[in-house]
Amino acid sequence: MDRIKERDPDALCDKSAKNWTNVMLLVKCDLLHKLVMMNV
Repeated sequence: MDRIKERDPDALCDKSAKNWTNVMLLVKCDLLHKLVMMNV
């Protein structure tokens, strides 16, 4: 389960965005995605 979340940050962010519709949350997701891409 944890591996799936790590491999698919977009899906996790999309789910959170739908729940909260928070701009700051979207920004955090974008930054998180960039960090994941750099690590990979």
